Amino acid sequence: MSPKTKEQYEEIRQKSAEAILQAALELFGHQGYHSTTISQIAKAAGVSKGLMYNYFPSKEALLDEIIHGVMAVGEGLMTLLEGPSSPGERLRKLLLNNIEMLKSNLHFWKLITSLSFQPEVVERYSDLIRTKARANLEVVEELFRQKGSPDPRREALMLSATLDGIFLHYLNLREDYPLEEMVNHLIEQFCSE
Repeated sequence: MSPKTKEQYEEIRQKSAEAILQAALELFGHQGYHSTTISQIAKAAGVSKGLMYNYFPSKEALLDEIIHGVMAVGEGLMTLLEGPSSPGERLRKLLLNNIEMLKSNLHFWKLITSLSFQPEVVERYSDLIRTKARANLEVVEELFRQKGSPDPRREALMLSATLDGIFLHYLNLREDYPLEEMVNHLIEQFCSE
């Protein structure tokens, strides 16, 4: 058996880190952040507790990585609002991509949503969440301003709240929720020029 290459070691390292993050997310989502132990995460990830510390120095570091990963996804979605298309078309693209993201990884978003209802998690990240939410709202508000809305801030807040509600309904009801119908209604309501 030949020794592993540097690339092979890096691939193994990446897979182990991903397994640890996935196990942590599942346990945090199902048991709660405070009720989950490092030992439980290591066991669920299939690594030793000692090895886990080589990847993440603490449970807090794991949660940080999960939250920052979610924020990066959100930032990626917001970049869709840049470009030469009309404000209504950019809003439409944002809505459709949000819904596609939800449908493509339902389990992940269900767990992330459960974290958002855990006070210790919300408190730990309240400044970051508030800052990102404010920045995203300003971008959407500007699109409504460009569309000529008489109250762009209210429109942006209403779109955000409606989209949150659709996410929650779909996460809980899945096939019993008329997702496509609601998305089409949102597009009609908020994206027309």
